[in-house]
Amino acid sequence: MPDTELSHDAPARGAGVRTSGDFTDYFASPRPDLRALIPSSARRLLDVGCGGGSFGGTFRSEVPDSVVVGIEGFPEAAAHARKYLDMVLELDLDGLEELPAEAGKFDAITFGDVLEHLLDPERLLAVLSAYLNPGGVMVMSIPNLAHWSVVGPLILDDLFHYEDSGLLDRTHVHFFTLRSISDMCDRLGFEVDALTSSHLAPLPEAAVPLCTGIANATSDPREAIARAGVYQYLLRARLKGEPARPVPAVPAPRTRLGGLEDLIPAGHVRVDVDGPADVRVLDQAMIAAIAAAPQGAPRAFVLDGTMAFTREPPRVLAALADTLSPDDVVVLAERNVSAWHIAGALAVDDQWNLRGEGPVGDHPTH
Repeated sequence: MPDTELSHDAPARGAGVRTSGDFTDYFASPRPDLRALIPSSARRLLDVGCGGGSFGGTFRSEVPDSVVVGIEGFPEAAAHARKYLDMVLELDLDGLEELPAEAGKFDAITFGDVLEHLLDPERLLAVLSAYLNPGGVMVMSIPNLAHWSVVGPLILDDLFHYEDSGLLDRTHVHFFTLRSISDMCDRLGFEVDALTSSHLAPLPEAAVPLCTGIANATSDPREAIARAGVYQYLLRARLKGEPARPVPAVPAPRTRLGGLEDLIPAGHVRVDVDGPADVRVLDQAMIAAIAAAPQGAPRAFVLDGTMAFTREPPRVLAALADTLSPDDVVVLAERNVSAWHIAGALAVDDQWNLRGEGPVGDHPTH
């Protein structure tokens, strides 16, 4: 399984399944996090547990010549979804053995917070895998039972309390961790080629010692403490041996704080500023290259994680300022070493491990 990319705050719903009422907001998110994992070549989509049809309807409106079929067990939600999808099948997922012939086969099958509600999710995945076109993919969002908000109360207070929503939603009958997801995919003959995660509930300061202590008992403490902060995993899987297809050229879901693009004023030309790969330090030669950037239109000089590898950040910024026109801007994005999995390890275990990624990766100088 690919390394976990702990990157963005997906809309992890985990809501209780509704049986009546207004279905306009039942699973109403267009789910850009799931959308970003569907190959750009996909034209036929099966949305399992489609709810009111928002996700499938958005895909259908964005992708020319696409066909979207939904499966929904609740009649009111299915009726609403039919306004947006090409076909909606009212089926019981726990008893599903086959799809009607008119449904056809699919380039992508999506499960947006569905598998945890099933008695035997592995069985359903095996059934529906037969309806994938060559090179087709399964795209899933699955809550993480190993999240600190479950493990902490379980260890400290002997508490495993079901609620109306969230990781311990009372309608969840199956639970997953990253390892169990990986094992399930292996048994089904799938390989995971894309994996990301959401962090809906950040680790509170009071939980850092507990999570750090548990992590230090594992063979890979950094990975263990990172997984404790994952609220939900999002993954794409394909049958082993199937060719990969290109992913869509759409922006990844933005974090709560927004992305770099949010900071670039409209009409500005983006100019990425990177230090030499062999030195990792911006020098006067790089400043000269910046000065040669396109003229005319206002420019946005983007330094994404660059200052961490610069021995004298003020000198570099001062030199950069000399190249700016009045309408130019500088956009800075730097890694936060006060993140809980770094600061906690430092405060509790006197650990400051330089790794190949993350806030203290690649031997930064600042």
